[in-house]
Amino acid sequence: MTNHFDYVMEYVDKVTDKYFSSGLSRINHHELVILSIWQLEAEVNNGGFNQYYWNSSGELANEVVTSLVEIGAKETASIVKAANANFPNSDPPKDREMRQDILEILEESGTLKLDSLDDEFYNYPCDLLELIYQYILKHSL
Repeated sequence: MTNHFDYVMEYVDKVTDKYFSSGLSRINHHELVILSIWQLEAEVNNGGFNQYYWNSSGELANEVVTSLVEIGAKETASIVKAANANFPNSDPPKDREMRQDILEILEESGTLKLDSLDDEFYNYPCDLLELIYQYILKHSL
């Protein structure tokens, strides 16, 4: 498994560098799939869905659901879809400030429902590292 981690990290580092230097418009479909999932996993594992949406990674909140399904992580996609449902029309805004404003309003009103979804995510219904690794191999990335 360590080799899988190293292999995936090498690819993720390359895509992340490309994303931060050139932006989303320079990322191809396969790179977007991996980047969106990797950012989700890193942020949620570090501070839950609230942190994920609060930070810039939340701009890919809608794309990551499709990405998760594409790699075969349907259970995880369902969890993210439920988290996205906290936002009006189940559509977290791409604009970070707008997402943050909505999160604050939901927190203040007591209607933000992310804690149980954090717990579901932490139970790892899908092995995302292995699925990303298999996706990279399948597409010869």
